[in-house]
Amino acid sequence: MIQGEVNAAREATVSLALHPASDGLPLIIVAILDTGFSGYISLQPQQINTLKLPPVNRRSFFLADNQEVDFATYAAIIAWDGIDRGVVAIESNGPPTIGMGLLYSSRLMIDVIDGGEVIITQRWQ
Repeated sequence: MIQGEVNAAREATVSLALHPASDGLPLIIVAILDTGFSGYISLQPQQINTLKLPPVNRRSFFLADNQEVDFATYAAIIAWDGIDRGVVAIESNGPPTIGMGLLYSSRLMIDVIDGGEVIITQRWQ
């Protein structure tokens, strides 16, 4: 089970550990859950540089305003519910976000109040 909270901006957030590409300590980030994002995770350029993530390619995404934008993608390893999971991270200047690709096969429960509980569990549990 992954737990987080709803912040004062009414965003559902969780903390995640990302592993560096080489030896080193994981980087702990707070990410916003974005159900409108079909990818796995977005990270800021400085987080990608700190982790020394290897580039994969560029990929197009449609934004909420239907604008198509290309993003650089990187191979990342995330500690997800106690299991290291390889995912594709996109580089974005905004705050880190978790998309539906990472949440797929999960159950998401949110108490939508300030400080409300966010719980992510595997669907089969």
